[in-house]
Amino acid sequence: SAIHWALDSFQMELNELTNVCNEQEKELRLLQNLMQEQSDRSKLISAQEDTVFHELNALEINALNFSEESHFVSKGCATVMEEIQSMTDVKLTSIPFKVVAQSQSSGHYPTINNLRLAYRTNEKSGLTAEEINCAWAQVAQLVNSVCGLNNFNSPTIRLIPLSHPCAKLLTNTSGDQSVHNLGCDATPAPGCRSALPTASLVSFVSLLSQLTSHIIFNGIVDQSTLPNPMSNHSINNIDVTKIVESDVARWSCVVFCIAENLRWLSKLPIDIHI
Repeated sequence: SAIHWALDSFQMELNELTNVCNEQEKELRLLQNLMQEQSDRSKLISAQEDTVFHELNALEINALNFSEESHFVSKGCATVMEEIQSMTDVKLTSIPFKVVAQSQSSGHYPTINNLRLAYRTNEKSGLTAEEINCAWAQVAQLVNSVCGLNNFNSPTIRLIPLSHPCAKLLTNTSGDQSVHNLGCDATPAPGCRSALPTASLVSFVSLLSQLTSHIIFNGIVDQSTLPNPMSNHSINNIDVTKIVESDVARWSCVVFCIAENLRWLSKLPIDIHI
């Protein structure tokens, strides 16, 4: 009948609505789950952002500290470099050794620490063997100091400044060893003036030439600043191997040229490496 058909139709609609409601509930639960996942993910991202901000803040603080420390270290390095430069500018060898060499025409002996530097004694001027020996001992100490400061060791000649009665030179040439007094005989023969052995001056010129060549070769100073050019057996173009012992004038000239080069050595800057 019509009533049964209407009831069946209504029941079918109810069933369809129930099915639709069930589907809507499923979709609602799915949306709720998605929303919960999004909420959890949002909280996680928020927490990660907070961590990143904290780390970024820490990095900014570290960068500021590093900048301050870098400035402090740079300032300290600059101060150290200034001190090194100041030390380099000091002529350390000129402090204990004062070498004076006026012009040869002045008639004055060259001196080291107020001791006259000469080839032989002179009674008229009161120049004794003891003073000459003390002066050459000072020369030996100066040369040894410069050798040490410039890491130089002669392969053939060694200086012994503090020896009695005068400084000594030890030479080793072609296997032949010998000892030379860098000083005068304090008790010469009657009527004779005491003088330095010429072999000692020849060896000393050779040692001084080796030292100056080492200094110039290593670029510490320019060769043009050396007062008197030197070779193994000459100074200022004077061949010391060809001067006879009695030629006092030429030996005195050699001593004066040595004194000028010693004054140059005493004023050398000290090369400092870091």
